[in-house]
Amino acid sequence: MCREEPTKPDWAESLNWKVNPVRENFPFHHHYLFDLLANPTKRDKERDAWNGREPKRRRFNLKTPEEHEAWLVRKAEEHGFRLASDSENRPLIDFDPRRDYAFTYRDRSLGNHVGARYHGVLEVIDRKKFAAAFKYGIGSAKSFGFGLLLLAPVIMNKGGIQS
Repeated sequence: MCREEPTKPDWAESLNWKVNPVRENFPFHHHYLFDLLANPTKRDKERDAWNGREPKRRRFNLKTPEEHEAWLVRKAEEHGFRLASDSENRPLIDFDPRRDYAFTYRDRSLGNHVGARYHGVLEVIDRKKFAAAFKYGIGSAKSFGFGLLLLAPVIMNKGGIQS
């Protein structure tokens, strides 16, 4: 499910190149285990305004577990799902702490994205928004490999998850 048909890269051998289509009904289960490598950021007008200059609309990395949780809860609402929660209504998510991902700009200067990996169970509440999130990704830096939702359908029962 992508905007354009994938094309074989020049460096890939024909024997090693294959595109597996995603069934159209895949994003229509009710619950999923998920894994998400994201670039969780926020905009901060005060930090962005340098000596009265016009803000550049820069993104700033999140640092605390609370900021990460709030970011994921907000993104979930925007993209048609909610996170499974415990009896005290706290989201049941795990996340691996920040990790730096370096890249090189065209002018050969260095750049850096900070990634965090989230794991948990989600419940679909708006199928149209969720299908778009599955197709186009979540958050910033998608062209650098962030934002891809990895999903596995699950059945939820009173005792927990049943694969």
